[in-house]
Amino acid sequence: MAEMDLVAWDGLRDEYAARFAAQGDERSPDKIFRMEKNYSKYFDLEKWFSYHARLLMLAGLHQTEEPKRILDLGCGSGVFLFLCQCLGHTGTGLDIESDMYRRMARTLGVDWRVAPVLANTPLDKEFVGFDVISALAIKFDRLDWGPQSEEPWGLQEWQFFLNDAGSRLNPEGYLFIKPNYWQHPKGTEPGIYFKDERILDFLQGISLPSDSVAEYIIPKSALV
Repeated sequence: MAEMDLVAWDGLRDEYAARFAAQGDERSPDKIFRMEKNYSKYFDLEKWFSYHARLLMLAGLHQTEEPKRILDLGCGSGVFLFLCQCLGHTGTGLDIESDMYRRMARTLGVDWRVAPVLANTPLDKEFVGFDVISALAIKFDRLDWGPQSEEPWGLQEWQFFLNDAGSRLNPEGYLFIKPNYWQHPKGTEPGIYFKDERILDFLQGISLPSDSVAEYIIPKSALV
C-alpha cells in the first residue's frame, strides 16, 4: 500500500507558497520558477486526487487482476502514479527538471525522473517493458518553458512520439493519453483542439472506441 507523509507535504506547500508570495506579481526571469508557481495548484490534494482517480478508472486500472507497470509521461507531482500504487501497481514518472515536482513526488513515494519528452527524440533506452504508458493533460507538445520549442507539434512529431511510446510497451500494453487543449473550446462544443487539425483525426483513428472526447486508449498494435 502506498503511503505519503502528510506533514512533509503540508510543509512543502507552505514553503513554496511563501517563496511565490515573496516574488509577488513581478515576473521572474526563471522559466522553471514561473512554471512551478503556475503548477503549485497541485498541492491541493483533494482536488487532484479526485481528478486523477477518474482518469485511473477510465484507464481500467482500478479493476485489473494483475499489477501493471506504468510509465507516466509529463507526470508533474506524481499524483496519478501515487493513486496507481495505492492499487498495487508500480511505475516511474518522467518530467522536466523541477525541484518542486521532485520533492512533491518524493513525499508521495513516487519514482520520479528528469526526462523531458522532446519532438522527434526517443526516450532513453532504459524506459522499456511497460504495461501502460500514461500521458495526462500533457503540454510537452507545446511547452513554452524548459527545453522544448514554443512551436506546437504537427502530425509528424505526434507520429514519432506515438511510435516511440509503442516500442516501450509490452505486447498487450496500451497508451492512455489525455492531450491538453490547444485552445479551450467555446460554447458547448466538446473536444480537443490542435493547431494542426490532422492530429485529432489521427488519434481518433487509432484509439479504441470510447464515449470520451478527451481521452484515448491506444493499444500497442496501433502504435508500432
